[in-house]
Amino acid sequence: MKFALVARAAVASVVALAALAAPSPSIAEPLTLEYRSYLLGLPIASASATIELVGERYRVRGQLQSGGIVSLFAPWTQEAVSAGRLGAAGAVSAERHWQNGIYRGKARHLDLVYSSEQAVVTSATPDPDDRDPEKRVPAHVTGGTTDAMSGLLAVARQVSEGRGCDATIRVFDGRRRYDATFSESGDAGGGPADAVECRFLITEIAGFSKKGGIATDPERPGRIWFRPAEPGSPAIPVRLETATDWGTAVVELVRLQPANRTVAKD
Repeated sequence: MKFALVARAAVASVVALAALAAPSPSIAEPLTLEYRSYLLGLPIASASATIELVGERYRVRGQLQSGGIVSLFAPWTQEAVSAGRLGAAGAVSAERHWQNGIYRGKARHLDLVYSSEQAVVTSATPDPDDRDPEKRVPAHVTGGTTDAMSGLLAVARQVSEGRGCDATIRVFDGRRRYDATFSESGDAGGGPADAVECRFLITEIAGFSKKGGIATDPERPGRIWFRPAEPGSPAIPVRLETATDWGTAVVELVRLQPANRTVAKD
């Protein structure tokens, strides 16, 4: 069901973007962000992410689940964790990423280890190498890649430091290899007040069965808005929009914890 795949991709994007919520060197307590996703005004999924930063180390945990009509036809849940190291000048180095989930009653699992030479899938169910040869990701294109949550953390650090969001993230998620390019979009309207608006475009490199995923059309890139949860705090993603064959998918921040940082949906 392609509709369900769109829902999963849209919300998974925002769980990755939720990793952007804590670009400062350390935080006293974990932050949890909660999101809701809509298509044609109907709820399709929900997501949350918890960010922990201790010294030069980071850990992000994201959770997804289908909602609304999607739960009737293609129910799914997913948990993802990324961990790595924060460096100087905004550098973010992924070391490990894993996912566990259930899609239509079938268990799914993925464990990745990153290094400067290449990313290696240490275990996976189903095995990505069991796919047709044309859908497999060659090892030579995984060099210099990261997972989406770790890569997007670097973008948020740029935004929070006033350096804009121009960046290209080389992503390998164990099954797909793509570039996520971010750029300043100016204020095109339609987003939250006092937020920085950025465009993003996905360039598919390998592992895709066919085009038609999230924000792959140069004529209709996705948009994301960042703003501080409170004066003086780092910027966080508060809204994401991306065009689909069925209309615009919208993902909005509905709550930010701890309680004194609660954010209501605009």
